[in-house]
Amino acid sequence: MLAVAAALFAGALAGAPAAGQPGGSRLVHDPADRFTIAVPASWNVRTSSGDPAVVATGPPRTGELPETVNVIARDTVVGISSENCVREAARVMRVFGHIEFATVSQGPTTVGDLAGYTHAYTWRTKDGEERWSLQVCVVMNREAFVMTGTTTNTATRVEEDAPLLTKIMGTFRLTARGRESAPAPQPGGDRR
Repeated sequence: MLAVAAALFAGALAGAPAAGQPGGSRLVHDPADRFTIAVPASWNVRTSSGDPAVVATGPPRTGELPETVNVIARDTVVGISSENCVREAARVMRVFGHIEFATVSQGPTTVGDLAGYTHAYTWRTKDGEERWSLQVCVVMNREAFVMTGTTTNTATRVEEDAPLLTKIMGTFRLTARGRESAPAPQPGGDRR
């Protein structure tokens, strides 16, 4: 069931902005004004000039962690594909985050007009809570944007929360600055 759900949600990322979310939504800009994302008005949002650039957290839940969506914006030294971006994010989770995960599904997608790649996976927090995440990478001008939507890993929670998490991530759009800016070439790096 989860693999089918993740495949369906990957196709939904190209959808329109999330104006129809319960309680309305608000448009959030990252501090560097590279992108926007629409989140439910009732969610708590933190922005940072570091990583992650945006963290949106759903309302508290009794006995379980709330759903979250975060966006990391990272300059790359050389151009990479969205698929390689997902692979690198998985490597970072394992090596630096010490997170063991099980892949549910992965594959190409589109976010707005940008080609992307998805990776749905399950994992466990340090406190032993089962989580389900959908990670999406898009790359523009050697800048990688990694979005991750996470909820409790139960059939009910994934069925209820995954469509909203997918809808939120589907509202990701690059600003004019995000589309035009490219990282400065690094010494010895790719100078395409």
